[in-house]
Amino acid sequence: MSGRRPRRPDAEDDSLNSIAREAEARLEAKRAARKEAREIRLKELDKQQREGKRWNDRSMRYSMPNLSSSSRSGSSLSLYKSQSRLNSRNGSEVDSLYRCDSRNSLFSDMDDLESQSGDYPLNPFSQEGNGSLPKRFIETNDYSTSNGSNGRPRVEISAEDRVRRLENTYFNELKELKESSSAIEEKYKKAMVQNAQLDNEKTARHYENEHLKNLLEEREDTLATTLKELNEKCQLAQRLKTQTEAQTLKLDQLRDIIRQKDQIIQDRSSKSTGDEQLRELRETLIWRDNKIKALEVQRDYFQNLAQSQISLVAKKDGGYVPENEDPTELELLRNENEQLKQQLMAQNSKSSSSASEEEIQVKERLYQESKARANKAEQEIEAQKQYTARLEGQVSRYKAAADHYESSEDDLKAEKRRLQRELRTWQDKAEELELTNEHLEKRLEKIRQARMKT
Repeated sequence: MSGRRPRRPDAEDDSLNSIAREAEARLEAKRAARKEAREIRLKELDKQQREGKRWNDRSMRYSMPNLSSSSRSGSSLSLYKSQSRLNSRNGSEVDSLYRCDSRNSLFSDMDDLESQSGDYPLNPFSQEGNGSLPKRFIETNDYSTSNGSNGRPRVEISAEDRVRRLENTYFNELKELKESSSAIEEKYKKAMVQNAQLDNEKTARHYENEHLKNLLEEREDTLATTLKELNEKCQLAQRLKTQTEAQTLKLDQLRDIIRQKDQIIQDRSSKSTGDEQLRELRETLIWRDNKIKALEVQRDYFQNLAQSQISLVAKKDGGYVPENEDPTELELLRNENEQLKQQLMAQNSKSSSSASEEEIQVKERLYQESKARANKAEQEIEAQKQYTARLEGQVSRYKAAADHYESSEDDLKAEKRRLQRELRTWQDKAEELELTNEHLEKRLEKIRQARMKT
């Protein structure tokens, strides 16, 4: 199979190339914007993690001097685990508002503890030596007069209640964290399944695109071969058409030559016939004159001989001889002469007719030969015309096939452009899903690390 013939780019190809370049530029800009947004999100996540760590350190700093030696380790550990879980949940953008509210409520409680520790010491052994303090909270009717208005009752919360409250908060947060982690795992599984489906669709589209590319190349090769054959057939048809025109001109020339020959033969035959007739008439007249002279001489001789014999007989018998006997014999001789002339004329006419028949036969033979050559030339011309008509039919069929292949090539190009657009769309979706997958994997890894720590 021959190679593809390069085609000259036209305005449609230029416009399509410009559209493709603009689409690629828009795609690059979209990718750059997506990359920038991803960097901004990562920076925000890092900032939230740093703030969570700072809040964790602050809570640990506030809770450590307020707890007793027996519950200090457990409460600090529970606070550390709670804050580590909270920090691990900072990557989720869906539950960030709820986490911030819960964290703010937790630290507001810590601020309340700090404000109360300014008036009341949290260490139970700092006021009394026996350590006999109530385990629940105690209401007092002490009113503050700092603002100059009626006072409000103060509520004193013990350290054990604070620890229990923090533990309840921790367990609630742990339960919510488990629920959110299970939901995130479900979302991760769904995203993985969707990613696998999109990957399969992407592979199928890629294979289909490759198949269409191969099909387009085969069609282009077939089109190039067909166009080459079409050019060859067109050249052959042009050559045969030229030969047919040359044969037609040659046939016309032969017809003119035959017509001229016939005219010349007719002229010559008429001229020769007239000359021969004149010659024959002259010869006939000469012969007749000679014959008449000979007959006159013979007549004179016979007359003399007859007169001599008659005179001798008359002398012997003494009879009478009529005078009109000699004219009768002369008339007889003249009649015989006329008969001889007629016979000679008939013979001359027969000889002239035989000569003219021979000439006519020669002329007819020449005419038949020229006519046979003309018929043969006409048959050749008819055969050339039929062959030319067949070649023109083949040329028309090849042209129709070429038009069909060009239309199919345009359709395949449009299908190729459509598949390329779909491929770019699926690639963008695949990239987005990959980014989402990576982000979910990071979050899942953080959740697993937090679970391993707990």
